[in-house]
Amino acid sequence: MKDISVVMTTYMHGRFIRAAIESVLAQTFKDYELIIINDGSPDNTDEEILKVKDPRIAYIKQAPSGLPAISRNRGISRATGRLIAFFDGDDTWHPSKLERSLEVFREEPVVDILCHDLNLIKDSGKILKRTSFGPYEGDVYRQLLVEGNSLGISGTVMKRSIFSEDRCFFSEDKRLFTVEDYELWLRLAKSRRYHFYYLPEILGEHRVFEESASLANAGKNASNMVYLLEQNLETLATHDNDLKKIIKKKKSKVMFGAALAYNYRREFSESVKWHLMTIKEYPIYSKPYLTFLATILRIRLGYI
Repeated sequence: MKDISVVMTTYMHGRFIRAAIESVLAQTFKDYELIIINDGSPDNTDEEILKVKDPRIAYIKQAPSGLPAISRNRGISRATGRLIAFFDGDDTWHPSKLERSLEVFREEPVVDILCHDLNLIKDSGKILKRTSFGPYEGDVYRQLLVEGNSLGISGTVMKRSIFSEDRCFFSEDKRLFTVEDYELWLRLAKSRRYHFYYLPEILGEHRVFEESASLANAGKNASNMVYLLEQNLETLATHDNDLKKIIKKKKSKVMFGAALAYNYRREFSESVKWHLMTIKEYPIYSKPYLTFLATILRIRLGYI
């Protein structure tokens, strides 16, 4: 059995997939398996993957499912490692990522789920900012609800037993498309059975570009995030008015994110619609009023 299985999912990452794979092959820790699941990409992703020859690579090209959860779950079912490190095919890792992660699990046996920081980069490779996740202390479930998704998929390493023994897989519900990872973190935290660990080191890069799921599916992503928040809110005590107010504001910020994404893509009519939804959800949220005026005037704003 390997110490680590790397599960890499990819769709339409032909421009970036070689760099992603090479960043895994360049790891200082060498005894791992790399499972790549291509979700039927119609671009040159398949061609680029097949150019790389390494005995540690297991490559699966499946019919398009349209759901990252299906690809991840298929990779998990194929994995044999004690740990699973998740990776998106447009991201990259630093050479010490697996070594540092493994050190934590060896030194802290109680850890079930680890996440480290990532640099947010443009498609050109230019660093935009550091994305800091964690820390995970106290009531992690409430923290994740209040502060948002504080784990990045390409920065997350988990014990395989969470899947193989506890049967906690990524949800394949279409209403959770693009938020299936957040839903899993919430579910695991809510059970209070698992120990989350934050490693405050930058060990990789997460790439954002106009065809990425967060921008290309801005409306669906926002709607699904709102659905997920509402589903979790329903399970909480009805007297927790402070949390209800926080969730309401979070929902408005999610809608505002969609408004900005559509503005950035110059889809101004859609941006106007999402601005109005944002303001209706939380009228005292001030930022949308300024960007709403810019959108009416068809002024493109920065998204990141």
